[in-house]
Amino acid sequence: MWRSITTRGFPAALVLSVTAALAWARDTTVAIQRLALTDPGLRDLGFKDLSLALVGDPISREFGVAVDGTAVPKVYLTGNEKLIIRLYTGCGSTDGKTNVATVELTTLPKDSTKPVKLIATKEAKAFVPMKNINCAVLDME
Repeated sequence: MWRSITTRGFPAALVLSVTAALAWARDTTVAIQRLALTDPGLRDLGFKDLSLALVGDPISREFGVAVDGTAVPKVYLTGNEKLIIRLYTGCGSTDGKTNVATVELTTLPKDSTKPVKLIATKEAKAFVPMKNINCAVLDME
C-alpha cells in the first residue's frame, strides 16, 4: 500500500509541491534592467558613483527601483528638499522623451554640505511597462 502513494520513493504530496514550485518559478520572469542616470545639472547638488536598476517583470508597470551612490550638496540645504528619480521613455529630445514615473527617494538633511550616501529600494508604478523605460534623471523637488 505504501508504494501506491509514493513516486520514486518520495511521498506524492512532496512531489506535487516541488513540481508546483518549479512550475511557478518557470512562469515568473524577473529582469534586472540597468539604466544610466542623466545628470540634471543641478546648481545646488552634485552626484557621484550613481547606479540605478529596475527590477521586475519586463511587461509589468509595477517594479522595483534600486539606487546606489552619493549626493553631494554644494550649499546648505533647508531640509525640505527631496531626491526623486524621473523615469523616461526616450533619453533625448529626438527620442520623444516622456516622463512615465516619478519615484521619491529621500529627504536631504538640513544645514549640511556633507556627502549623503544613497542606498534605496523603492516600488514604482509607471504608465508603461518596465521594458519601455530606458532613461532616468535624478532630481530634487
